[in-house]
Amino acid sequence: MPSRIFTLPVALVLILLAGHVHADGRWRDLPPEERRELREQMREQWQSRREQESSRAPRGDGRGEALPPEERQRLRDEMREQQRQTPERGGRRHRY
Repeated sequence: MPSRIFTLPVALVLILLAGHVHADGRWRDLPPEERRELREQMREQWQSRREQESSRAPRGDGRGEALPPEERQRLRDEMREQQRQTPERGGRRHRY
């Protein structure tokens, strides 16, 4: 029984590795011009995705840079008020 449990994962890993090696071989078999063209198409696709993502929603680094300063201050004030109204748990105080 233990040999069956061990054999199945090993067989799956070997099959996956063989598939990966086979796929890499096909990439190498392409002429240099076609490889260059594929790389260029991939770059264009990645660039268009980045542009679509950046145009969808403004993104800061997670600290609220997309908000105007007045809105950030209002949110800070609301959070401080909520902290004052709720009892502290375990004596810990979180800084925001």
